[in-house]
Amino acid sequence: GTQVLFRVTRSYNTVSPSDGLKYEGSQERYFVRMKHTSTRLEYGWVAEKDPGEAFFRKSNKQGFDYNSAFANFGIGKNDNRLYAGDYRVQFGQGLVAWQGFSMGKSEETTQVFRLAQGIRSYSSTDENQFFRGLAGDLKLGDFVFSPFLSFRKLDASVSTRDETHYFGALQTTGYHRTISEINGEDALKQIATGGHLSFRYQHWSFGATAVFTRFNAFMDRSDDPYNQFLPEGSSNLAGGFDWKGSFNRMFVFGEGAFSRNNGRALVSGTLINLSKNVEFSVVYRNINRTYFSFFANSFTESSRVNDEHALYWGFKIYVAPKFTIRTYADFFRFNWIKYTTAGPSSGTEFFVQMNYTPSGKSTCYLRF
Repeated sequence: GTQVLFRVTRSYNTVSPSDGLKYEGSQERYFVRMKHTSTRLEYGWVAEKDPGEAFFRKSNKQGFDYNSAFANFGIGKNDNRLYAGDYRVQFGQGLVAWQGFSMGKSEETTQVFRLAQGIRSYSSTDENQFFRGLAGDLKLGDFVFSPFLSFRKLDASVSTRDETHYFGALQTTGYHRTISEINGEDALKQIATGGHLSFRYQHWSFGATAVFTRFNAFMDRSDDPYNQFLPEGSSNLAGGFDWKGSFNRMFVFGEGAFSRNNGRALVSGTLINLSKNVEFSVVYRNINRTYFSFFANSFTESSRVNDEHALYWGFKIYVAPKFTIRTYADFFRFNWIKYTTAGPSSGTEFFVQMNYTPSGKSTCYLRF
């Protein structure tokens, strides 16, 4: 079937008069989504105008500031699939490539394993967490090969020195309202290619991921100490090996990865049913100072998957009918300076929550 959604929203008293004069457009937000789904074919289109962006005038004479289209369809009898347009990738445990939503630490203290969805068509309004191009899932027996190729234009402040183009950080707000925001729109070109090869054997699955990224400008980070060990240049290569499997009451998972400049990273975990009333989880992370992937998004304390040595413990205990205790402890250390610190640092985070569920319609909890 086919679904079409059109929405107009506006927030009041959120923009000062001086800021409003700098914006090209009105404060309305326009959103359109069309999606068609059938047995072997799926396609759609998403468009959005953010508050403050022009609409059919000035820098957006074409109408919507953001347009996204996607399509995917099945090929053959082995559930092979081809993706075109916008799509996202999720492989392993997120050390190399993970776009889109991901769970971190939460009250579900034993849900620390990430179930990668591989390649999926993209229909969100987030203007950063996706690739644009071609991808596919090719299945042969117990093997699945998922290659992808992406050409994208990104927002960034690009400067020129000695006939060489440079950029510092990407602009990820998705807003194009003011002169400076509009000047950075689509200023940087990115090519990303790679893939994931997986193999299944009984209750086990193993995979390998590689992603190569190149820009048409040279990444020139600031001279701040926290950037000292992060890579610069116009390209980057990251790869990894992931695994998951179960035996008896234990489920193990993890991913080891590498990147340029001797970057190394490891995330490894275990889920164990100690008894019918007790669930236990542990996650070990060891990521060195030079590891870097543009698309990394893993189970880490820091939002940047870099320079972290940590150990997480989690329990879920059914202490009595209708009573459950969830608790975790996370011990982490950063061996180099972070954005908010003046030197190497460490921390500990504790969480405990008791839930009482008298019925299927109500829950009470006490949290520390």
